[in-house]
Amino acid sequence: MIRTNLSIAAAILREEIKQMIPETDTGSLLTIPENQQPHVIEDKDGNKNYSGDLLATKCLQLLRAIGVGGKDWGYRVAHFPKNTKVSNDRKEAYLVPLSKYFILIPGGLLSEGAYTYITHDTIISKGGTFVLFVPE
Repeated sequence: MIRTNLSIAAAILREEIKQMIPETDTGSLLTIPENQQPHVIEDKDGNKNYSGDLLATKCLQLLRAIGVGGKDWGYRVAHFPKNTKVSNDRKEAYLVPLSKYFILIPGGLLSEGAYTYITHDTIISKGGTFVLFVPE
């Protein structure tokens, strides 16, 4: 797994996104109006997927700051309480961890402040919160 450090601009955006997600918020000073709070959908396994206008804007800004993907790329912000397999049917994705201790199987530890390019299915370690960018 190739790890690439985020630029300063990308790291700031990552931190702003992190502060919007309950599992990774560290008591931020970021005040988000109630109508701009992320929406959460939780499945039967406890996996949470986040969406919303402000979150979408921040994620697309992050994608541009990283300098990867394109205008036809989408994002997913999710939190997995248990080890969970993520399918990568397009064999092309960029992953930015939001949680502190983030492990990909295969791949190993992905530190805060870095991102990686994924070309295969992967397992996200329990407690993993992340932004995943994929072509639509």
